[in-house]
Amino acid sequence: MTEEEKQAASSEGKEVVEISASQMSFTNRIANFDKLIELLKSIREYTPNESDLTVTALTT
Repeated sequence: MTEEEKQAASSEGKEVVEISASQMSFTNRIANFDKLIELLKSIREYTPNESDLTVTALTT
């Protein structure tokens, strides 16, 4: 919805509600990172060379 459409709807007395689909809030980022870690746990072939990227390191 453009800014002009928002203003027109608002002037008509309509409530303008927008829902963000980016999922970039801090809480959503943590939840998505937890899902990524769970996915990595399920992949037996996941053996990174960097110690910071192991499942154990990612969960601490």
